[in-house]
Amino acid sequence: MGTGQMLLVLLAIVLFSTIIVSTRSNMATQNELLYDNMYRLQGLRVANKFFQEIESLMIGQILTFAELNSTYTNYTQTITVDDVNYHNTIDMFYCDDSGNITNDPDSEFQLIEIKINTTPLGKTLHIGTDDNPLSKVIADIWG
Repeated sequence: MGTGQMLLVLLAIVLFSTIIVSTRSNMATQNELLYDNMYRLQGLRVANKFFQEIESLMIGQILTFAELNSTYTNYTQTITVDDVNYHNTIDMFYCDDSGNITNDPDSEFQLIEIKINTTPLGKTLHIGTDDNPLSKVIADIWG
């Protein structure tokens, strides 16, 4: 085998190993994105649990509209799902029908804001933030 052929074989080995490293790197990135989205989706399910809980307490007349506000303002709770802790912060504000905060206790509407943080696999994920929380406006149907 000549020197030229030897260099071509070495070049082929280098190119092949570069392709393998690149493929493994891309697979690791895709796995990270997949898991992040899986944990975010689970966080959205946790937030939906709180929205449904608040609505059921109101519809079932278990708590009054004012009691909901006092119970769920600055409310924090940690829920564990599949050995992953979801740290929830809920705030409620009196608002108008568009969700603009009025802080008027006579308002027929309340804005629910939920922020969730979780740290699976050592990486912190935010599902709803201070600037962009998960939110919903509810109306006092019994008012």
